[in-house]
Amino acid sequence: MKWFYIGCSAGGGLLIMVFVGYQMWAYFHRYAVATSRADIQINVLAVMAIGVGIVLVPVGIALGLLAAVVIERGVSLHRRRRPQHLASRAEDTNSGGASWVTRRPDP
Repeated sequence: MKWFYIGCSAGGGLLIMVFVGYQMWAYFHRYAVATSRADIQINVLAVMAIGVGIVLVPVGIALGLLAAVVIERGVSLHRRRRPQHLASRAEDTNSGGASWVTRRPDP
């Protein structure tokens, strides 16, 4: 499970850098189209996107870890609840809905 958390946190950090880079490119491209000028040079845009992305990497890592915890807890809850749910369904049909604690033996 350790690798799952590491992968989600690295993915979150990378995803936020890509998202910020794309948003910056889209903003400057709209500005260039509106002013009928040539688009900003890609190297300037890349340096700005990397600079802002590095500042936001801890946020991305935190969001990635949060997503990993939610996924892991959901899978764990699903694994724990499923056998109980199936067992209680089988008891309901055999004993008329009584619990195994309160069910009285048939004479």
